[in-house]
Amino acid sequence: MKKLFIILITFFTVLTQLKAQFMPERSFLLNGTDNSAYIGAASFPSTNSVTIAGWVRLQSNANQTIVAKNYNSGTENSGQYELYVTSDGGINFLKRVSGADFISGSPGTLELQKWYYVAGIFDATNVKALINGSLTSSNPAAGDLDVSSSHPFSVGAQRSISNALRNYFNGNIENFTIWSSALDINTLKDWMHKEITSSHPYYTNLIALYKFNEYDNSSYISDQSGNNRGLSVTGTRTYCFSAALPPTCYTYGKLKDHSEVRGIWYGTGSNSSSILTITNNSISGTDYVLWGHNNKSLLWNYFDIPDGVEKRMERVWHSEQSGNPVSDFVFSTAGLAIPDGSRLRMLVDEDPNFYNAMIVTGVYSSDNNTFTVADRAVEDGFYYTLAVLTEGGGNGGIPSTPAPWKWLNPIPQGNDLYGVNIFDDNEFCAVGDGGTLVYTENGGSTFKVTHFLNNFSGRLNTCGTFPGTNVTIAAGDNGAYFKSTNLGDPWETPEGTGLDGNIDYRNIHFVDGNFAFICGGEGKVYKTSNRGESWTPQTTNLTGNIGTISFYDSQRGWAFDDFSYSVTTNGGSSWDWRFNTPGPVLSSVLLSETDGLVSCANGKIFGTTDLGETWAEKYSGSNNINKLTKIGGGTLILGGGNNGTIVKSTDSGNNWTSPTSNITNNILDIYTKGNLTVFTAKNGMICSSPDVCNTINKISSGINDRFHSVAIISSNLLISLVGRNKLYKSTDGGESWTQIHAGGESDNYNSASFSDANNGFIVGENGKLIKTTDGSNFTDISIGATNNISKVSLKSGSGYKDKLLNSENGENSILAILYTTTTGSNDQQIISISTNSGSTWVPVRSVLASSNQIANSVSYFLPGLFAVSKDGKVLKSTDDGGNWTVTSLSSSNSLNDVSFSDVNNGMVIGDKGIIFKTTDGGTNWVSKSNCGNSNLSKVSVMNASRAIIFAADGTIYETTDGGDTWKSSVVNLSSSINNLIGIAALKLRKEQNEKTSDFIYFALGEGGLVLKNSDGGIGLFPVELISFSADVKNHSVWLSWETATELNCYGFEIMRAEVSLDISKPHSWKKEGFIPGSGNSNALKRYCFRDENIFTGKYRYRLRIIDNDGTYTYSAEIDVLVGNPEEFSLGQNYPNPFNPVTKIGFNIPVSAKNKKVTLKIVNLLGEDVETLISGFAEPGYHVVQFDASKLSSGIYIYLLNTGGRIMSRKMIFLK
Repeated sequence: MKKLFIILITFFTVLTQLKAQFMPERSFLLNGTDNSAYIGAASFPSTNSVTIAGWVRLQSNANQTIVAKNYNSGTENSGQYELYVTSDGGINFLKRVSGADFISGSPGTLELQKWYYVAGIFDATNVKALINGSLTSSNPAAGDLDVSSSHPFSVGAQRSISNALRNYFNGNIENFTIWSSALDINTLKDWMHKEITSSHPYYTNLIALYKFNEYDNSSYISDQSGNNRGLSVTGTRTYCFSAALPPTCYTYGKLKDHSEVRGIWYGTGSNSSSILTITNNSISGTDYVLWGHNNKSLLWNYFDIPDGVEKRMERVWHSEQSGNPVSDFVFSTAGLAIPDGSRLRMLVDEDPNFYNAMIVTGVYSSDNNTFTVADRAVEDGFYYTLAVLTEGGGNGGIPSTPAPWKWLNPIPQGNDLYGVNIFDDNEFCAVGDGGTLVYTENGGSTFKVTHFLNNFSGRLNTCGTFPGTNVTIAAGDNGAYFKSTNLGDPWETPEGTGLDGNIDYRNIHFVDGNFAFICGGEGKVYKTSNRGESWTPQTTNLTGNIGTISFYDSQRGWAFDDFSYSVTTNGGSSWDWRFNTPGPVLSSVLLSETDGLVSCANGKIFGTTDLGETWAEKYSGSNNINKLTKIGGGTLILGGGNNGTIVKSTDSGNNWTSPTSNITNNILDIYTKGNLTVFTAKNGMICSSPDVCNTINKISSGINDRFHSVAIISSNLLISLVGRNKLYKSTDGGESWTQIHAGGESDNYNSASFSDANNGFIVGENGKLIKTTDGSNFTDISIGATNNISKVSLKSGSGYKDKLLNSENGENSILAILYTTTTGSNDQQIISISTNSGSTWVPVRSVLASSNQIANSVSYFLPGLFAVSKDGKVLKSTDDGGNWTVTSLSSSNSLNDVSFSDVNNGMVIGDKGIIFKTTDGGTNWVSKSNCGNSNLSKVSVMNASRAIIFAADGTIYETTDGGDTWKSSVVNLSSSINNLIGIAALKLRKEQNEKTSDFIYFALGEGGLVLKNSDGGIGLFPVELISFSADVKNHSVWLSWETATELNCYGFEIMRAEVSLDISKPHSWKKEGFIPGSGNSNALKRYCFRDENIFTGKYRYRLRIIDNDGTYTYSAEIDVLVGNPEEFSLGQNYPNPFNPVTKIGFNIPVSAKNKKVTLKIVNLLGEDVETLISGFAEPGYHVVQFDASKLSSGIYIYLLNTGGRIMSRKMIFLK
């Protein structure tokens, strides 16, 4: 299986015959010399208002008419109107009344060669001009409108004005409409990107519609409104396609959604030799024109390329072949760097619309840079469309990930992998968190990794292939369902499958080459008999989360939810529900018509010989077995579980052994095919066995521990601290790591501070403080503290915390620590100072941990020693803790971190997006623009202008103007990016910097997560988004946003996710629309989008901001509440099972307002455990958190009582 990018090459000369359903829309190109069109007898309905609207693209800014109703100054005196371009490129709307001109004013200049939606409106009292749905000018006007049939309506015609001429229009016109009513601005804006249909609220007022893409002859343009007001054409009429024909308009193509052509490539052709040579020469003469863009286009339906897929490179060309047939069809592709053996597909048809096309194939050879189709001769009169599928550069129809952040550890990546599927002995793939897909074709020697598969950012749980076919399925949370007909190359997101788009799919069982069952939340089971094309629901009577389903043959199977199961003996036609399970079932296998095994959430495996009527314990261990799988006929069973536990049975589960394993993480899935077994585990760990677990090899690499902090000594030398008891060193910028220290089993390190590669300190729990002077040997230092030491910081002249250059080495280093001690019943936090490298210590400040707890941010900077507190205070000492200045900021929110770049410039950050800046060393603090409502966790200030902030939700913020404005980006490599617990940054010396970058960033987190950015920034998209808001009107959501600047902005995808009651679960984002950007702009730009017919619920919106080169970033997210719940509902707690905290969501309808609400936890005996809510709750969506740390493991029930109505669900607490 290859990962592919796609080049489409299509030959054309008869483009005007192609149907619009295949070609992107055409437009009417007027040359500014003699082109125009008119309605000879323009009989319009009697009206006192009118709207004219459509898409235009200027090729010059001359004073020129777009459309006019009989406007010739001096011959007519009243009722005429005109939409025109001013001499400086503005858009005006004019109405003539009693010989006087009433004009809407003169808005700003429009840029050349860009598409704009322009409109003129007269509403009986005012004339108005609009651009892209926004009102640009308005002036009073009155009087009737000219509706006479004896007066023409013209498009682009030259007009007489005040003894002068308004020129012929020079540019493109498309989708123009005339209305006998004044459309309201919101409707105009909402429909500017849509096809006009009968659902338009003003459809009965539509006078005429010109789309310029039907099969018209050269002298007539038909009226698409059905009102028979066609346009007669004068002069030389030219259509301009997105495919950029003819050469005179090659730079003016546009796509159907009015976004612009992404790029132009040129080529020449020879019919006699059937060779196309792609070059980069200037266009001239009869050269053929090729074009590329980023949207679905001509003939893609034949190649199964889904909407929204990012492409690396595209070419489209179409031609009617002529000349003598030849034996081979050859294309020269010099300069494209295509690997040998790349595959080729070509459509051939006598019909230029390719209605009955057949597909032929070919191969590529780098010897002469040609593709050859050996099984089809070129024939006169046939049309050919070539699709070349090549390896390398692309990613198999999977969205690319922005480049700036590189995943250094673990390798190939670190997201949890919940499902694995083997294609053959060397080829397999795995899926997991963050829409992650990991693929290898060489047994794991190399991997191709994709995150956010088809823009899905949630958790993928299962994948597999229908036996004997190439049809592969992947499924996951929030209704995620992906299908491939070529072993995962590429993936599509099918519509209309019959599957519920909201539940979490957890497991799929393939019965044979056509039949499969899929299961998930809310007791749902679905069956397919056509390889996943469609699915039908099964009536199992299960109501919980079904995590496992297994079949013995095509007729006999079972499915388990948390506490019950259901059995079918007739292929799913009927199911028998049963309650008798030996515990919460994690995995199951059916071994025969009656025999089976289940693993439970108590470390045990149970067997049955009567389809679950009775159960017998077969295995008991201290770790849960998360996955069971049978091999071959069923006597050989493998199981994998927590802490790398592997169990094996060779006698159908009666006896078990534990093979030796080097797996340490929780095993999440096992798959065996032939002799190959693959295990996937937490933090992206992948292992395999070639001999059914006699030997086990770790395929993934890296350190699977908790990186807590990093000390950067130079761009290549790092010393990184692992959160438990180990220290690692990298000398190649984080690409590889060597362990330099291991502490005792009871040690748990929290913080490290190094002055250079040799001198540093590490602190941890139980009063642990160790020191090194050679970078490899460590000695213990006792300070008398027995509780947690959470922070250490060396004093140095550099000013960069934890990455200190030019420090005071030797025995006189000054350092500070923060630790906790218990006095009586109170915990106190103490800051202690040592002026002799830790030999002696002096406590300099003590605070009660319960009241004004100090955050783990005690650090030395050039202005002094700083700390921040949880109640909004900044603490500063300039004499090593002898005296303190305490500044209370204007916000009482918790402060979480502090950083300085020099003696003057610093920042503190905290919860709810608060940011304060100082320019005088911490004497005065000024509130700066905040970063939404996110809790900000880490900050690094690089200089007076530049700083970087990590938020708890995984967003990264950067400022380059001292905090006045912030740009945001999401590190979209990891779904667990909110587990980031460390940040470090280094300002590189110029001699270190081989590129243009001045800065290097590292991000650290759980599971050994190490990300690096050495591109001089956080990969922020060059669009300055200054606002993004939502307004709900009935069941429509109006989104509005503004940009201050745009650089190479292709456009904005509007994305929506439904926020479920399980609020902590990943969101399933779906594209709802697209708005083109402004390319390059330094002016304020306003955009809006209307999301219609939204069901009652809570939703989250974001913008996907796309650059012209295909890279993208996301805006901040905003939550929207549409309506109020219409009925009570109680969500399943998440996570479940949990330890020790979980969240519970519920809805309160308007009908329950002023009714008492109680939410309580009870045990299986019905005894009250804890009351979470007791009182009145406002109608709406609520989430509460439950902490079970004081309870024992077991099954609990939570009950929602609202005015006598009681709902309940079960949850599992596992310590």
